[in-house]
Amino acid sequence: MPLFKEKEEQRAKVQSMVAAKFYSHLGIDDTYFANESIEVISDHIIALFGAKVLAYTKHDLFKRIIDLENIDPNGKGATFIHTSPPGLTITEGPGSTCEARIDELYLDKSTPTNAYRLETYRSQGSISATASQQLRCYFVDKCNFPQDPPPSMRMDGKTDIRTVSDPVFLEKASENTLEIYQRVMWHVETRHGPVIEVFEVEGSRERRLVIGYKIGGTNKFFSALPNLYHFYSLYSARKYVEQFSNGITIISLYLNPLPGANTPPIEHSIFQVMKEASLLYCLPDNPFFYPGAGPRTEHAVQEATYAYCGWVFAQHFCNRLGASYFALKNILDESNPSHAEVLNDIKCRFREETFTRESIAQVIHVHADLINLLYVNFAMVHYPTDSASQLMPTLSYQRLQTQVPLSDQELYNKIRHSMHNKHELQVLESFLIFNKHVLKTNFYQPTKVALSFHLAPDFLPEVDYPKKPFGMFFAGSSVASTFASGMSLVAVSVSSCLAAGSTENYSINQRMLFDEKEWYVQAVKALSSAHALQVDHPELHVRLVHCKRTAAPVVTSTITKLVLDEQSVELLNSQYLQQHSGNARAVLATAKASRLLQTSQGEVKNTLFTVLNPDVSFDIKPLYSRLLHHNAPSCFSLLGGHSPSDLPYPYNALEPIISRQIVKLHHEKHHQKYVNALSAGEHAYAEASTHCGRIALQAALKSNVQCDEFRKLAEPYLYSGLRKGIPSLFADIKALYSDA
Repeated sequence: MPLFKEKEEQRAKVQSMVAAKFYSHLGIDDTYFANESIEVISDHIIALFGAKVLAYTKHDLFKRIIDLENIDPNGKGATFIHTSPPGLTITEGPGSTCEARIDELYLDKSTPTNAYRLETYRSQGSISATASQQLRCYFVDKCNFPQDPPPSMRMDGKTDIRTVSDPVFLEKASENTLEIYQRVMWHVETRHGPVIEVFEVEGSRERRLVIGYKIGGTNKFFSALPNLYHFYSLYSARKYVEQFSNGITIISLYLNPLPGANTPPIEHSIFQVMKEASLLYCLPDNPFFYPGAGPRTEHAVQEATYAYCGWVFAQHFCNRLGASYFALKNILDESNPSHAEVLNDIKCRFREETFTRESIAQVIHVHADLINLLYVNFAMVHYPTDSASQLMPTLSYQRLQTQVPLSDQELYNKIRHSMHNKHELQVLESFLIFNKHVLKTNFYQPTKVALSFHLAPDFLPEVDYPKKPFGMFFAGSSVASTFASGMSLVAVSVSSCLAAGSTENYSINQRMLFDEKEWYVQAVKALSSAHALQVDHPELHVRLVHCKRTAAPVVTSTITKLVLDEQSVELLNSQYLQQHSGNARAVLATAKASRLLQTSQGEVKNTLFTVLNPDVSFDIKPLYSRLLHHNAPSCFSLLGGHSPSDLPYPYNALEPIISRQIVKLHHEKHHQKYVNALSAGEHAYAEASTHCGRIALQAALKSNVQCDEFRKLAEPYLYSGLRKGIPSLFADIKALYSDA
């Protein structure tokens, strides 16, 4: 066979055509060619033609799936290229998980010292003459912040963006971009939540959405944003994520209206995206918002967020124990370990086998139309009224107007007639209960770090909660969602301290936490705020001992940082007393902890009475304030006329463990100190009353911070006696022991 003499010439022409198509026709950004090696580009060209051959074999020339990636094994960055139709969220294939992987591998793990920046572009050309798919390219690079940043040129003390930026970003960024990012950075530094702003792109209908927040402030946020702007028929041409060494993240999205779509003007769509981005910041991983999450996927962010909050609410309050459990509890003896174990097993079984997370979520997915009506019922009460008075109401407000709002009774009847079983009815009833008891919420406020609801606790069943809380708060964020009752602040990180082997166990422990709030919420709250306390704080010591003994299966990661695993709580308590034997509050805290550890009564007494040693510093000022406050009405009639009352028994008549000398010293010396203090306080009160009214003086005493300090110190075993006055307080030392 004769040789083909023009083979080399043809090879050159083919290579030229292939290179021209890959370099020019696909519209891939120059960043790709600047970052990748010749070998990687060659592999990607071969993969591109491999996808074309695969499409031929499947007889579908219009669906050519491109999936190229190159992840640096040394953690320097990565490149991803895949087919991506504009304005659609892909639920299958490689592109469906690309952004979620970038979040997980790079963006969510970024810190001020180890951060990654991202550039992503949509190609302008199609992958072939017969297939119209476009390519989406992602370029992830590790930030290389200079060890010696350039000096700031600012004289006002504000952060200069040029001193905290990656050099690659500074090389590419325009002056306009630097100015926008600089302003957003300053706003982020002065607040906790995200900063969201929109800018026009000159000469086009394109809009630039800029979002700034602190590094680590949320998770999975970047991959959740496309679901938001796709819902409003927008698509992104370019997206950037920039990290800065001062702990700031800034996302920039260039959004365009989808060609040929029957959509509102981009001004209205982009405004709605800006409003709802804060909801996405709080709950980016919302299972009711992602496409394909259920049979109906038309929930907007607001409706999906409402569904999530109702889902968490139902998990807590559909799983009630009921009267049967409490009847059994009254029969059994909880002090008996075997009885207590049986009760706990029954409680856990109620939690696990009645309303699980999955079963409640399935009801929400199946009845999406009813969830939408329930959301309208919620929004009619809490939606900001100023939206209706605007010249052009927001898209979310217009959506509300397309629904016919139902009254509570009409909505309940519709739910009751639409349900197939009691299980579904109870789940959706909980949404209606949630709506009726929300007093206040930040749901529609654009600047928030977490969702917060203030609820009236009237719906709590008396059999489950015989002691009705006077306040109830529900907070949800990208970290956790939890409830708290009483006036204690809601610590969003409470649930993150629960050690659970699975998602369902996590949910069960979360609900148990609310039921056992009398101790667990206090304990975890003390731990979560430990950074604000001294390590040797007496109240923290008591909480640590209680947590170590009763909440060890639940609270693990946080407490082990403060208490070593190999150290017993008894040893911890003993060492604490030795280290702080001269501090009266520490002595009392040790006695409390000893009671929790079921130490003998005699040992608790001995510990408690070390507070009377002469080397113990006992701050009596708060005691004066409380005594003066409770005895104020009798100040003028008993002015200075006090003396120690006689004991109704000999000094040595009590238990043998208390010597005659100690009791005699206690009565003659320490009682006299209290009496002298009371007399001095009454004289001071009488003198003050000549300058101002008694009512005003009493009000000042009530608001004095020392009163609160005394309450924390003396309750419950001193304060109850002090309210009755000096004579009754020490009338029965044995009662004092039993209270202690």
